[in-house]
Amino acid sequence: MILGERILARLKALKKSQSWLARRLDMHQSTINGLIHGDQRTTTKIVEMAQELQTSPAYLMGKTDEPSPDVPLPPPIEPTTILLPVTLPPQYALADMFRGMMLSMPDLVAPLPAAQQVELAHELAKLLPIVLARVKGPFRAASSAHDETASTDAVDHDGAHPTQRRA
Repeated sequence: MILGERILARLKALKKSQSWLARRLDMHQSTINGLIHGDQRTTTKIVEMAQELQTSPAYLMGKTDEPSPDVPLPPPIEPTTILLPVTLPPQYALADMFRGMMLSMPDLVAPLPAAQQVELAHELAKLLPIVLARVKGPFRAASSAHDETASTDAVDHDGAHPTQRRA
C-alpha cells in the first residue's frame, strides 16, 4: 500500500485533491481513489502521475524514500555468488549425453560419419570435467567464436589463458 500512502502524502503536500489529479491525468477519480485505498496496485500512468505530484516514479513505487524528483535511484544490489561441489556422471554417460545432443542437431553433425560422431562424443565427455575445473568466475556467453572479449575472460588463476597452457 506504499503507492496509495505516497500519492496521498504528495497530494496533501501540494494541497491538491484526488479529482485534480484525475483531471490532470485524464483518469477517473475512482481510479485515483482505488490506487490510494489499495483496490488497485499500479497504473500505466505512473510516470505522468509522478510529474504531476512533483516527485519521482521510484518514490511513488517505494524504491526510494526521498520525494524529490531529482534523487538518483540507489545502485542495484549485486548478486551473491556461491560455489557448490558438483559430481559429474561417469564418462560413458556424458558421452551418451553428447551423442544424443548431436543426434538432435543433424545439420551440425551430418558431415561427420557415425564413427567420428561417437569419437567426438567420447572426446567431449573426457574434456568436460577438465574444462569445468578451469572455469574461474561466472560463465559468459560469447557472441561468436571469434569474440575477443570472451576469450580474454577465460583466464586461469595465474593469468594464463587456458589455450596457452601445455598439457
